[in-house]
Amino acid sequence: MWHQARAAWPGVDVALAPFAAFVERHLAPLADPDQVLPSLFGADLYLACACATGDGAALRLFEDHVLPQADAALKRVDPSPTFADEVRQILRQKLFVGDGESAPKIGDYAGRGPLATWVRVAAVRTALNLRGSGRREMPMTSSQVAALAPAVDDPGLKYLKDRFADEFEASLARACGALSERDRTILRLRYADDLNIDQIGALYGVHRATVARWIGRIRDEVYEGTRKDLVGRLKLDDSDFEALLRLAQSQIDVSLSAVLTSQRSG
Repeated sequence: MWHQARAAWPGVDVALAPFAAFVERHLAPLADPDQVLPSLFGADLYLACACATGDGAALRLFEDHVLPQADAALKRVDPSPTFADEVRQILRQKLFVGDGESAPKIGDYAGRGPLATWVRVAAVRTALNLRGSGRREMPMTSSQVAALAPAVDDPGLKYLKDRFADEFEASLARACGALSERDRTILRLRYADDLNIDQIGALYGVHRATVARWIGRIRDEVYEGTRKDLVGRLKLDDSDFEALLRLAQSQIDVSLSAVLTSQRSG
């Protein structure tokens, strides 16, 4: 992978040891890294690694070949060239400088998909935050989640909703945290950034039906993870527990929006 990457990006010089360490850091949390390794985008990982070290040639190649691939997506958010310039500047700061408290975000690129796609998604999220002037940056509380959810007429369900709002939010947050980085990003784009399936499909270069299947699968995983976490923590009789699960399922979309927005802000 190292030899192929050096051939793909002539003029970019990263020694084998730091590149191997960069790749291994992303493989370490995986259950079966040997299975994932052959599918990684090695040349893109190499460029990201070089950018993380401040390599001038790598930064110029990123600027010339990777960053422009986000332009069309940015125009769909706001067609103003000034707006796009501001987004790109914020993105450069996040990717290559950091904020003084966390490392530059380019180091988070794990090579699971093309670097251009990863940057395009980051650019759109940055653009949506900028356009919203921070209105989505404040995390929502459990009481706000409950207030946004559909009204509950049944007194028994209302009692469960009021009593277990905190527990449900905590379980949902754990289930979201257990997702892969890619799946969390897709959910954030849908529920925190309000992109529709056509817009998400354009970002990833796939048909809207594919995005719909992705979201359906991820929601099922989140619901099942939430259910298992609640089972492990709550002591309810069977009828109350089934009622709570029905209530959770009816509210999962609005709750996902709140939890994912809160996680991104944190």
